[in-house]
Amino acid sequence: MRQAREHVRNTLEEAGRDQWVDDAALAVSELVSNVVLHAGTECELSVSVSWDSARVSVRDFSKALPVERHYGADATTGRGLTIVAQLSADFGVDPLGHDGKVVWFVVDDSSGDGAGSA
Repeated sequence: MRQAREHVRNTLEEAGRDQWVDDAALAVSELVSNVVLHAGTECELSVSVSWDSARVSVRDFSKALPVERHYGADATTGRGLTIVAQLSADFGVDPLGHDGKVVWFVVDDSSGDGAGSA
């Protein structure tokens, strides 16, 4: 997870998009954690930055799609996708059939306002 956060942070800082770093670093941590906890496969990370947004994608090799869970207030797990939705301008899942899936999010100047949708 640390390497994923650092890659996202470095990519955004090099692109001059420091204002998106914190949200993107936390969101990618959630997605990579989901791969470790639920997919149990290797993952691939990609970051693409344009003038008005950045898209961060995490690919894993499990065909099981993520499910947003609703746990009690005392639960120590189950909030990852909710956090990603709150931090991003948009997010989603692209199934790849038997080749896994790509879970992605977009950060931009509206990020962090809870506007994301799955």
